Amino acid sequence: MNAKGMEPKEMRAWRKGQKWTQSQMATMLEVSLRTILRWEKGDTIIPRTVGLHLAQWTEHKGLKEARVTRFVESGAW
Repeated sequence: MNAKGMEPKEMRAWRKGQKWTQSQMATMLEVSLRTILRWEKGDTIIPRTVGLHLAQWTEHKGLKEARVTRFVESGAW
């Protein structure tokens, strides 16, 4: 993500990395499928807040996965 926000290729790569469909991403971001299509094609600028939201999602998911991994590795389960 640059100073302007997320680039279309970055958004597409992020979505695919999460194994989400465009429809699932639209639901998560509370936008239309058409909006996701336009963002990924570069027809419409992706708002900076979307990139920030996805970054927070990634950070939260990573923290949650790290906690589960530590719990399993500790043998406490």
